[in-house]
Amino acid sequence: MPVDLRNARRPGILRVSGVSESLRPLDWGTAVISRTLKALGSSVLLVALLGLPASVTATGTDVRARQLESVSRGLSDFTFRTTAAADEHPCSGRGVDNPATPPVTPAPVTSPPVTSPPVTTPPVTTPPVTKPPVTKPPVSKPGVNPPSHGANAIRKIGLGVSMVPGSSLENNLKAYNAYKSAVGRPPATWSIWSDWGFATNREFPTGPIMKALKNDGTTPLIFWQPVGPTADYSRMKVIANGAYDTYIQRFAQDVKAFGKPVILRFAQEMDGGWFPWGDSRYDNTPRLFVKAWRHIVKIFQNEGAGNARFLWNPLSPNVNEGLYPGDAYVSYVGFTFFNWADNSHPWKGMLAGYSGRYAGMRRITSKPIIVAETGSAPDKWGNSRAAWVADGYPAVYAKLPGIKGIIYFSVDMSQDTHPPQPNWMLEGQSLNEYKLLVNQPRFKGTLK
Repeated sequence: MPVDLRNARRPGILRVSGVSESLRPLDWGTAVISRTLKALGSSVLLVALLGLPASVTATGTDVRARQLESVSRGLSDFTFRTTAAADEHPCSGRGVDNPATPPVTPAPVTSPPVTSPPVTTPPVTTPPVTKPPVTKPPVSKPGVNPPSHGANAIRKIGLGVSMVPGSSLENNLKAYNAYKSAVGRPPATWSIWSDWGFATNREFPTGPIMKALKNDGTTPLIFWQPVGPTADYSRMKVIANGAYDTYIQRFAQDVKAFGKPVILRFAQEMDGGWFPWGDSRYDNTPRLFVKAWRHIVKIFQNEGAGNARFLWNPLSPNVNEGLYPGDAYVSYVGFTFFNWADNSHPWKGMLAGYSGRYAGMRRITSKPIIVAETGSAPDKWGNSRAAWVADGYPAVYAKLPGIKGIIYFSVDMSQDTHPPQPNWMLEGQSLNEYKLLVNQPRFKGTLK
């Protein structure tokens, strides 16, 4: 801290009768001590003060100049205050009367040599070197964690598509090639449905469609649905107890053999009642769902299927947290949103429809998010699907940074369901807007 010494009181001058005050500061200090002690007549006192040998007296001619000068220097550690002017420094040459008394020069004195005791240097002890602890990077469990792209990577969203639910692999290939021709590039993901209990599509897909996906760098997204001719395929307790382990092991081995990332969307929308595997169907409960999910993931890990990714996809934004298997067993989390635009559902844009579901996911986990199914009804009430696409994707990119993928459900459901659903297909102007989006760098992400 700076200290202002301008107003500090400075020490005065020690005046001793009979001593010349014109001496230099060190000579003056020497003379002061010598004269003072001589006047006192105490050689013993000087010996005590200076630490000199007993044979040395206190007269002005008995003490060497260098020793007295040394004492004078030592006196600088003390402060003598008298009536001298407060603004004069004792070494400034001002504020001191200069009588004509000549300076007193002490005669040299022969002193016995001073022998300094030997200095013993303590041994130097080097402190032990403490190595910092080695921090190992987190280990990614096979079949769970998607790779990290680094903090400095440009954020991109991967745009995937679903087009032929429940269709044959041959039809998948035709639709896949048609999509690439329409938009000018392959999608980030391609959806394929697989039902546990039906021979037509229960096994891991193979053939030309899988070769095309691998060559294009498109990630297969398997809608892996525990459904079959009997209720047991959809009962979580039966799955957790190992009834389908042989099938699950075989599927895991085929995923491993594929050699590229595969996303498994197991038992999607499990918090709804419309699918037989829902948590309110049969004897299913959230606890049993979690138990079955973890059982499946462990089988994939035991089989070494490290390229498997597990997508947990409820429907409600207020999903029961008890249905979440835990971060150690989940690669991606996802949700579903459709702009129905019917008498029960007003027209709603992508950002408005996604925001509540996004918040619901973030309430549970920080895992990356995939919008696993989304789409809009055709133009209605003065609104257009083309604008829904053109405005929605950039808004979601800007406002919901945790979303890593969006899968558009481009399927006409108007004739195939009871009650009928809208025609969700990208066509006409909405397809043109989508083509512009997928070729922007920010929407060229991958899902690995």
